[in-house]
Amino acid sequence: LISVEKTTGGILIQMKDSGPGIDPQDMEKVFEPYFSKRPGGTGLGLTLSRRIVEAHGGSISARNLEQGGACFDISLPEEGY
Repeated sequence: LISVEKTTGGILIQMKDSGPGIDPQDMEKVFEPYFSKRPGGTGLGLTLSRRIVEAHGGSISARNLEQGGACFDISLPEEGY
């Protein structure tokens, strides 16, 4: 599920899934280069995503949802949109 909402000074994009979530011990590693739990994964997708978001003055974070699954929150500044 992807949602977009206007916030004070920018926009918030949320991407949620209904999978098992992120292991708590891996939460700090998910944006590190070459970290992947997927067989055959390169570990570059979230690293590149963070670089793109930050290049546009934003931030990205990950969290687990209480009902299960994970959520990635992307905040972008309003300027230029």
